[in-house]
Amino acid sequence: MHENFDCTQFITFNSQKEYKEIIEKINSIFSDLSFKIVESSNIKVVKRNYYKDFWDKYCFELEDSEFLGDFYDWKDKSNPPLSIKLFCEAIFKLMNSIEMTSIKVIICSFADITKTQNSFVKVDKDMLLDEMFSMSINSFICPENLIIELEF
Repeated sequence: MHENFDCTQFITFNSQKEYKEIIEKINSIFSDLSFKIVESSNIKVVKRNYYKDFWDKYCFELEDSEFLGDFYDWKDKSNPPLSIKLFCEAIFKLMNSIEMTSIKVIICSFADITKTQNSFVKVDKDMLLDEMFSMSINSFICPENLIIELEF
């Protein structure tokens, strides 16, 4: 029997910065949002294994089981829910505060190594919010797992 998981988010990136500086930045940037930061060493094995082909040097889980629900309520692409807009702004703030060479944002609806598929896209960072709309049921795409690599 395979383990599965659902309703979570990850960020993974490469940087030359020291881990201590990175975790301090992540905590300060995401502290006002409803996410619980899970450091890579504390991410459950099933999750680490599922996304192993996508991990970069640093990876963090941004736990908030309610966050995905905001995608279901997102009807108009040009009018994102506040939580999703703030999430994207936090990603940009992190990118601007840490010298990164790459970053991926992962939105997980449901993941099971034997049953689910990933949708991987590479887009300009300015298209993050547009790409995240695909997780809305109103986009008629709604992948089980969306992995967005941002180009900058």
